[in-house]
Amino acid sequence: MTVVAVIPAYNEGKTIKKVLEATMPNVDKIVVIDDGSIDDTYDKAVEIATHVISYRTNKGYGIALKKGVEKAMQIGADWIVALDADGEHNPQEIPKLLNAAKQKNADVVLGSRFLRNGEAVKMPFIKRASNAISTLMFILLYRVKLTDSQSGFRVYKRRVFELINCSQNGMLLNTEILIASAKRGLKLVEVPIISISSGRKFGNHQFEEIASYPLLLVRGYRKKFSLK
Repeated sequence: MTVVAVIPAYNEGKTIKKVLEATMPNVDKIVVIDDGSIDDTYDKAVEIATHVISYRTNKGYGIALKKGVEKAMQIGADWIVALDADGEHNPQEIPKLLNAAKQKNADVVLGSRFLRNGEAVKMPFIKRASNAISTLMFILLYRVKLTDSQSGFRVYKRRVFELINCSQNGMLLNTEILIASAKRGLKLVEVPIISISSGRKFGNHQFEEIASYPLLLVRGYRKKFSLK
């Protein structure tokens, strides 16, 4: 079973080498998507990653993740691990997510910061509040019990991306994947993780995306996403 890590990165030169070094022992291959970085992210990534895809301009998290997943499937991924390049996620917890996927025959495993023994260190209040509201809405609308619907630290079985198509190009992609998976009847489970937020300030577009989570959840409930 081939495990491929997919890591979008934008100006993560300070952290990406450490993240990749910690990731490599826990996966078979690594795909990094350098999303238009203007620092040395690309140079550090090519030293370690199996494959590095580079955009000249910043395309957004969603486009980068989808491109990385596409590449992972091309190189034979049976399991795809998605994690951040900024050090928020601990790559040493990858085996925990993979073991849960295999033992529980799950299609999607989310690393939860809010399960017992999980923790969200330095998580901004606005993100914490947005996550709580969106997760409650997800539970009520889709009847799937989760505690951390916005976690980006995930393991996907290959078939998830063989069954669904997603259109979001920003951070909303993570929510769209959950909606499409739930509507397909795919199995979603969580395991506790400890994350450390980078402490970066929010831009206006990030506030706009946070405000869009509830709308996406409702819209997804009212109509079907494009499914293969």
